[in-house]
Amino acid sequence: MGKNIYIKVYELLSSGQKIVLAKTIRRSGSTPRDVGSMCIITQEGELIGTIGGGILEYRVQKRAVELLKQEETLVYRFHLTDEDLAGAGMICGGDVDLYLEPFFPENTGTISLFKIIKEYIAGNKPGILVTRIEDGISAMDTGARMFIGKDGKTFGTIPGFDPKGINLDKGVPYDLIAFNDKKEALFVERIALEPRIFLFGAGHVSMFVAQLAKMVGFAITVIDDRPKFANSQRFPDADEILITDFNVSKHI
Repeated sequence: MGKNIYIKVYELLSSGQKIVLAKTIRRSGSTPRDVGSMCIITQEGELIGTIGGGILEYRVQKRAVELLKQEETLVYRFHLTDEDLAGAGMICGGDVDLYLEPFFPENTGTISLFKIIKEYIAGNKPGILVTRIEDGISAMDTGARMFIGKDGKTFGTIPGFDPKGINLDKGVPYDLIAFNDKKEALFVERIALEPRIFLFGAGHVSMFVAQLAKMVGFAITVIDDRPKFANSQRFPDADEILITDFNVSKHI
């Protein structure tokens, strides 16, 4: 998708849209995508991002639209059977647990939390998002998630959860841990910062590199002192175009 999915969540909520965020929290067997894969489903059923495609994604889309009416979370457990595989022409099977979270713009606490996450990402500062995993949490609940910055600041709240118990430097990107006497769980994710590529010179080679970099999820900055070459017509996928000399240090 290129842009960090949590930035997209904030943008959609800020524009007044209701959405569902679906994320893979556990899997076994040969499944299409790994833990941490996410997609957004809008009110119109539009899909942004992916959790693996195929029948899994189709069923999640349909279920998400229903959840926007029910206004509550769901742990969606999916088993891909041999019949599903044959009918969909897929070779991946296994069991997948996804967490479907409806987000409403009326929940200003949620918008504020994702605004902070966006600011951390934009500032290239790491952090951890902790999400309470439970069926039936209201879309208006304000105690379902917490963001912990690497600087130690915390935002949001989860009743009964002490953020001091989270290892900020742990190498794995995702954890699913027991919580509240194992009646609930917490999904701990280390927010991936947006990788960025700087293209010094806006020639024809950089044009092709920019296209490839965007396909694999990089943000793109093009730098050249020639407006004739460094422009949005030649680089429609660029996130930033700097008409300047090649001393980029003063810009970052």
